[in-house]
Amino acid sequence: EGVVRALGLRNEVAAAHAAMALRWVTGEKAAVVTSIGPGALHALAGSLAAASDGVGVWHLYGDEILVHFANLLRGTFRAGDRLYRYGGEEFALVFGVKSPDEGTAVLDRFRTAVADYEFPGGYRVTVSIGQTRITDAATPAAMLVERADQALYYAKSHGRNRVCSYEALVE
Repeated sequence: EGVVRALGLRNEVAAAHAAMALRWVTGEKAAVVTSIGPGALHALAGSLAAASDGVGVWHLYGDEILVHFANLLRGTFRAGDRLYRYGGEEFALVFGVKSPDEGTAVLDRFRTAVADYEFPGGYRVTVSIGQTRITDAATPAAMLVERADQALYYAKSHGRNRVCSYEALVE
């Protein structure tokens, strides 16, 4: 009693399985915590206080942050722009602009709005954005996503909290 064990696992599904296995093998109660960004320590403290007899998966602040994040998206982009959520924290946007610079400016305005916003719990969140241009309507969606992902990974590996264009990487 009073002992806390921390395990780094790939995602909450793996963590829930590990917690159940721990319960079956040792009889120990386990709390599984997931969170976005800096809320992890606060989520850990909250989950230990809320731990029950079963295996619990708590998404403290994470889900609420996503709601606020979605509201920022709605406030930045137009009604006709297409927004898709795929994966846990990944979004895809398809929107028309008159020039590549205009597209970058729109995405940077959104990035700044997120960085300046105080999320629940007093947390600050930043976003890294990878973008690519659709120059040919026949370009497969998978190829567009791959290009945007390459730009995103570049943004993440070069300081985060920035907008990077695939086209700028290959020029």
